[in-house]
Order: sequence, then structure tokens, then C-alpha cells
Amino acid sequence: MQVAEAGRGRHPAGLSPHEAVAQTREHGNFLGMEFGHGYDGATITADGTAPTSVDNAVSDDIPTARPGHRLPHLWLPHDGTRRSAAELGCWLIQSIVQNLNSQLFAWQTRR
Repeated sequence: MQVAEAGRGRHPAGLSPHEAVAQTREHGNFLGMEFGHGYDGATITADGTAPTSVDNAVSDDIPTARPGHRLPHLWLPHDGTRRSAAELGCWLIQSIVQNLNSQLFAWQTRR
């Protein structure tokens, strides 16, 4: 409501439309909360890179390929189409797990 009033030149605090919109930045802008989290621990193999640091962990996100973090989005060519890097990452992990399962099955049947 106050943004609309700023557009009409009647914001209660005398803010311009740009200033009024800037004040609403955190309302509905949760990139940091949705994409900026990461995992550390014994199951994550560190690569020696420093963790990213942001001013506001709720609204700010710096994409990183650091282990334990969400794979940054990138469109990649794949079989004549465009695929998301995250989608291909999931496919790669699934392929590795399936391959390990088949190797484990083959090893168990040889025993």
C-alpha cells in the first residue's frame, strides 16, 4: 500500500517509489534462505574453499559449487536439448548409485 502511495507522491514518510520498493526487499525475497544453505560434516568432503559470506542470510545468495551446497543453475546442451545443470547432476548421482548397486550385486553373486 505504501509503495502505491509513493508512486502517487503521497508516501507517509515522503519516500520516492524507488526508496519505498527498496524497503520491501525482504518481503517475499528469500533467495538466501531457499538456495544459500549448505551442509558440513563427516559426509561432506571439503575442497578447501572458504564458505561464502553474505550481509543478509535471508535474502542474499551467492551461488557456489562448494561441496555440500546446491549446484548453481546453468543451462547445458545435452543430446540436442537444453538441460539444467541441477537436473544433470541428479542424473549423474543416480547413475553412479545404480552402477555401484550393479557392481555390488555382481560381487555378491561371485562369492
